[in-house]
Parts: sequence; structure tokens; C-alpha cells
Amino acid sequence: FGRKHLSDTLLQKLESERFVAVVGSSGCGKSSLINAGLLPVVVSRSWQVVVVRPQNDPIANLANELRKLDFHEMDEPPRNIEAEFQGVAQSFRQVWEQMLPLTLSMTSQGLVDTFRQTNSAKPLLLIVDQFEELLQYKSKGTEQRDNAIKFINLLIEAAQQHEFPIHIVIVMRSDFLGYCAQFKGLPELLNRGHFLIPRLTRDQYREAIIGPLDKYSIRIASNVVSRLLNDIEDDPDQLPILQHAMMLTFEEWRNNGEQTNVIEAIHYDASGGMTKSIDEHCNAIFNELKTDHL
Repeated sequence: FGRKHLSDTLLQKLESERFVAVVGSSGCGKSSLINAGLLPVVVSRSWQVVVVRPQNDPIANLANELRKLDFHEMDEPPRNIEAEFQGVAQSFRQVWEQMLPLTLSMTSQGLVDTFRQTNSAKPLLLIVDQFEELLQYKSKGTEQRDNAIKFINLLIEAAQQHEFPIHIVIVMRSDFLGYCAQFKGLPELLNRGHFLIPRLTRDQYREAIIGPLDKYSIRIASNVVSRLLNDIEDDPDQLPILQHAMMLTFEEWRNNGEQTNVIEAIHYDASGGMTKSIDEHCNAIFNELKTDHL
């Protein structure tokens, strides 16, 4: 809600460039744009989707996520095959899964080779969330640094080829954009597929507040909406705080006023609002701890 136009633009860019870097400040809604905007569309088109976070072992994490995919082409033995050979054909997927880390790490063509082995005609969308974890490799050990470079080379090679329908989205904070210049081939991809998330307008914030409630026929008083919009002001980093305040406001309404079917100012105030919701929630959790845990 509030970013439908961005979802459409992102999909168009992804289809034309096959590599898109979704960039924005911390808390601006990058992951929400992907998870609530882009993913439902591509899934409805029967794309295969892999979402991976690099963390400390990006290639192993990618292999683990690829194993979860449902490639029917790998599970079905060829027609008219002799019965004694069907088990061999069906076990190919098991071998493929075991060999995934080695296939991905041997050459920069590893991701392309992996897709080729699946015999799949469905497009593959690989989403690398928190891409900035790879860009801090200088502070890591040699093995982690090498794995980061190998992983980025996998993405570059897959994005540059046109034989297979592999699409890639990386999601990262804008303050890490300059770090990408360290990797050969990555700046060129970024220049073609750079997608900087703009700030929401006041009307788009309003849609983000009201839309989810409308979906479940829940009303929110106009004065509460106005207060939320005024409390957000012009700070894009406030989106996670808005989300948290709305969640607590909804819980307060559900526990103490659901019979009215309208979320009122009393529920917003009880949640702590934009300014105090996180503080009060943390205090409530802390107060629930037993003494021997302190």
C-alpha cells in the first residue's frame, strides 16, 4: 500500500535489465517493496524465487535456498525408461543438491551452470537481501573475503548472460553504494539497474496507514490518521516506527475497543504513539523478565 506504482516500475526495470539494485536509506521500506510489492507479482507468473542473505557464508546460504526450489523437470524420469533405471534418474536431484556448493564455488559461471542442470524453463528471481554484508569483506578473514568476491562474480556472470531467464535483485543501504566500486563489473551493472527508493508523499503515507485496515473492514478515525501523518513529519527513517506504532495501536484496539470497529485516539495514545511506542514496549518486555534473568 502506498507504493503500487513503484512495484510496477521495479518489475519493468527487472524485465528489461535482469539486474536491479534496490537502494535506499535504512528503514525506508526496501524489503517491504520487495516482499509485499514485487514478489506477489512474480509468484503469480510462476517464477521460481530465491531469497538469500549473505551473512558469513553467502555461497553456502545460496545453496541451501536453491535446494528448496521445486524443479519438476529434475524429479521426473524420461518417458519409456526401463524400470531399473528410474531410480537412477530420480536420484539425480539428490546428487545435484549435494554438489550445489561445489558447483557454485568452482567458477563464476556456477549459478548459470546450476540453472542449466535443472532443465527448467521457468524464470528464476534471485533476491540478495542486505547486500551490504558482502561489501565489508576487508574487515573479514581471507576465506570470507574470497567467498564474498566469488559470490558477487556469480551474480555478475548470471546477469550478463542471455541464455537462461535468470533475474537478480540486490537490496542494500544507500550509504554502501560507493563500496561497490571495489568489484570489477559491479559498478557497470549498478549504473544500468540502479533503483533508488523515493520518499513517500503524504497521500502515500495515508494509503499505507489506511489500506491494510480497509482490507479487513476496520476503520480508523480521521484525527488519528492526521496525528500519525504529522508525527511522521518528513523523515523517511520513521517507517519502521510507524509500523510498530500501528501494530501496537491495533493490538490496543483489539484488546480494549474492538466492538466499536473504529480505531480511536484513545487506542493510539495507549500504544505510546510514534514517540513512545518502542520505549513503552521495551519497558513492558523488561518488566516481564524474572529477577534471576537480570
